[in-house]
Amino acid sequence: MAVGEPDENLSTTHDSARLRVKILVGLIVVSIAAILGVNLVALKVAIAASDPVTAQALSMIPAIAAMFLYTRIAKEPTRLARKWWPAATGMALSLTVVSTLGIAFGVQRVSAGVAALMISTTPIMALILESIVFRQQRSWHGYAGVAIGFLGVGGVAVIERQIGGDTQLLGILYLLFGAFGWALGLVLMKAAANTAPRSTLLAWTFIIGTPVLIAIGSVTRGLRVDWSWTVALAITYAGVFAKTISFLLQITAVRLGSPVHASLTAFLMPIFGTLAGVLLLGEKIEASQIVAAVPLLVGVGLVLRSSVTIRHLP
Repeated sequence: MAVGEPDENLSTTHDSARLRVKILVGLIVVSIAAILGVNLVALKVAIAASDPVTAQALSMIPAIAAMFLYTRIAKEPTRLARKWWPAATGMALSLTVVSTLGIAFGVQRVSAGVAALMISTTPIMALILESIVFRQQRSWHGYAGVAIGFLGVGGVAVIERQIGGDTQLLGILYLLFGAFGWALGLVLMKAAANTAPRSTLLAWTFIIGTPVLIAIGSVTRGLRVDWSWTVALAITYAGVFAKTISFLLQITAVRLGSPVHASLTAFLMPIFGTLAGVLLLGEKIEASQIVAAVPLLVGVGLVLRSSVTIRHLP
């Protein structure tokens, strides 16, 4: 090989490694989407026996226990270094307070399928926040996707208001607020994920957010629950699977890709959320809901297809 010529074997190895990473991220994303899609049903069961804040607050208890168990297994430290406290606090407020409460209050008012559709706006929110925080410019697909996606949100909102009135419209607004919190949490996670011990960071994110949820629940509804085995299983699922396992998978996806890659999960959630709602709760899907959902999903798809250009920070 002449000096200065590219090494074809090295290039092939690099392309093969990138393909393996893409496949791994894809498998992670599908797994998270399935977990969170079923979680929308679990939340509905838990909320029916308590209220949105109480259901989320109680689910944090098994989440913290499971995360610290993983910390021991992974031999990561149980104490979080002081330099990571700002990241953990920001993630706690965005992921365990804003996102979980927004989603819980929204799920209370709309079907699991519609809730999953609104949560699928997370990649759009992540693109906007990434552009601001990491100074990234995306190709035209991304910005077209943002515009089309929000038009789709407007269409779904109109249909839902016709079906269920202002209650369902309020549910959509709650879910959009929850999607924003999720996207913000993923962006904050990206800033710390490459160097902080992941399970330690997430465990303390849960610990910081839990007292806030308990305080809100105590003031609003008194943390009352009509306990049954079904409710206990729903709350345990929401904590162990939807929080501990899905968050560990999300931080892995963020490390391997970006917040937008990790938010691919939200794009698949309408499939799993709708199926779970139909099979487990007997919910019905209206034809008008499907038609209204198409622009939203097209917009999210364009966002995920867009390429990134990183601008240098001043």
